[in-house]
Amino acid sequence: MTPLVAALGVVLGAAATGFATVVAANRKVREVELAFLQRLQENYLENARAYTQGVYMPIATALTRLSAEFGKYQSELEASNESAPAVARFYEAVGSFTEVVKDLQDRGAAAFLTTALEGELEDFIAFLEASHDATTTKRRATVRLSIFGMSIEGALSSPTAIQQARLMSTLRYLPALFMPRVKVLKDHVVAADPLSDVFNMEFVLSVNRLRVLIKEVTLGAHASR
Repeated sequence: MTPLVAALGVVLGAAATGFATVVAANRKVREVELAFLQRLQENYLENARAYTQGVYMPIATALTRLSAEFGKYQSELEASNESAPAVARFYEAVGSFTEVVKDLQDRGAAAFLTTALEGELEDFIAFLEASHDATTTKRRATVRLSIFGMSIEGALSSPTAIQQARLMSTLRYLPALFMPRVKVLKDHVVAADPLSDVFNMEFVLSVNRLRVLIKEVTLGAHASR
C-alpha cells in the first residue's frame, strides 16, 4: 500500500503542478492580450486626436449650442401654457445640430470618429428625429438568445417582451446546454414625447455620453473622471 500511496501522491502532485502551470500561463496570456488591446486603443485615440480641430471641435460646439437651446426650451415650457411654439423653436436648434453632423458625414469626416462616438451620434439624432411627433415612449432592446451551443440576436420593441427578456436575463438555467439563456445587449429609448420627463432624461443622458466620448479623444483617458 505504501508504494501505491506514494505513487498516487506523485501523480496528484504532478497534476496540481500542471494545473498551476496552466493557470499561470493563461493569466500571462491574458495580461499580454490586455496590454496589446490597451496599446491598440491608445494608438486608435492618438490617431483620432489628429482630427480634433476639423472633426471633434465642430461637434462639441454644436452640442454645446444644442444644450443651451434645450435649457431655454425647458424654461419656455415652464413659463408658458403654449407648448407648440417652444417645441418648434427647439427643433430648429435640433435641425442646426443635425446639419453640422450630416455636413461632416457628407465630407467623409465620420471615418475619423471613434466607433463609440459615431454610434452614439447616430442614436441621438435618430432619437431626436423620431421624437418630434411622438406622443408615447418607444424602446428597443437588442437581445441575444443562446441555446444548444448556438446564439442568435434580435430586436424587441414591445414593452412586455423587453420586460420578460430582462427577467429571463437574471435567471440561470441548468443544464445550460439544453436550456435557453437570454442576455439583453442594449435597451434604449428610441422616441419619446418632447414634453415628457422621459425625453428630458434621455436628452441629458445622451448629451453627457457624447461629451465623455468627445473628451476621451480631446483630453485623453481621464476625461470620464
